[in-house]
Amino acid sequence: MPTPYWQELFEAFRRDGRIQPSALYMYSVAPGTYWGDRALPDGEAVLPSRLAKTWGGRLCHHPSIQEALIKSDADVYVVGGYSTWTCRAAMRWLRRNRKRWVLFGERPGVTHRGRIAGRLRRLVLSSAIRDAAAVAAVGSAAVTAYRDLGFEGRTITSVPYYTDTEPFRRRPAKAGQVAGRLRLLFCGQLIARKGVDVLLSAFHRVSRNHPNAELVLAGEGPLRKELEASIAPHLRDRVRFVGFQPIESLPDLFADADLFVLPSRHDGWGVVVNQALAAGLPVVASDAVGAALDFVSGCGTGIVVPAGDAISLANAISTFADDAHKIRRHAKQASMMAAELTLERGVDTWAALFDEVLAENLPIRPSISGSDNQPDAFAIAPEANR
Repeated sequence: MPTPYWQELFEAFRRDGRIQPSALYMYSVAPGTYWGDRALPDGEAVLPSRLAKTWGGRLCHHPSIQEALIKSDADVYVVGGYSTWTCRAAMRWLRRNRKRWVLFGERPGVTHRGRIAGRLRRLVLSSAIRDAAAVAAVGSAAVTAYRDLGFEGRTITSVPYYTDTEPFRRRPAKAGQVAGRLRLLFCGQLIARKGVDVLLSAFHRVSRNHPNAELVLAGEGPLRKELEASIAPHLRDRVRFVGFQPIESLPDLFADADLFVLPSRHDGWGVVVNQALAAGLPVVASDAVGAALDFVSGCGTGIVVPAGDAISLANAISTFADDAHKIRRHAKQASMMAAELTLERGVDTWAALFDEVLAENLPIRPSISGSDNQPDAFAIAPEANR
């Protein structure tokens, strides 16, 4: 779907001039998300869809995908995912028409649906990777997972999610600078996958020895009432649910915190980590968060703990609660690390990958559109959850 983050990156492509992007999205919105009404720029569109509910969730097909591809004439195509009918239909068309295309995806295999489903996923993935000119894997964990499939002969490179971090850099957090306060911030959907229940359990433990600790939860979701009810009465004035926050409000929200916490049971990346680092916030995140593995673990920007482990999460938070100097030290390193996650770095990463794909001597008919300096990139239905 057309999230602000995708659109920020595409706009950065256009400003830079090396990549001329166009995009097709499978959905205008996704369950539990809302970004406000945003007009799509020229070259971007949402495909008409046929949607049905199944035992596995949503079954969505876009009959017009082939027609849309026939009308396109890009130098490189990017398919954002492999699990939907539409993505697989796009892959088949690209293969038959000998187009250069890149598979863009998060780490596969994080949801376990049984042995048969696992084998089917591996079969579909192996076929997709074999036909792709390259794989743009979201983070180092995804790179390892795709390589473990036994794929050889194509490039597999780490391509994180990128967002505009400049508003956060201009409004740095005063982490560890407000005496007698430890304000924790979570930002994300209130769903099981985000592990907010684990965070609340950890906060109950932290609060026993740290009466100055408080927790702000930004986001909405179906678990909100259940999560609110789980808070002990004596802590309810120290835990605030502030609801969904538009992206324009996030820099101020992050600037008013001391520590960012993301305890997800699974997050292919977690773009809020980009924003937290840019704001100069130390991060405590689970080892199921792709961004934490690449930009927190061993980086001096925070602490990574096992997913689902409330005790380890509480202990990590407590180490910051006991040491304001540690907060400030990690905050400084976080600001420096954020330089790796700017939109400009994202443009460079994608441009380098496209140049490599176009330079390879692959048995694929090269497109006649574009030029060596301005490859056309066509993104098909990015479906990842960020």
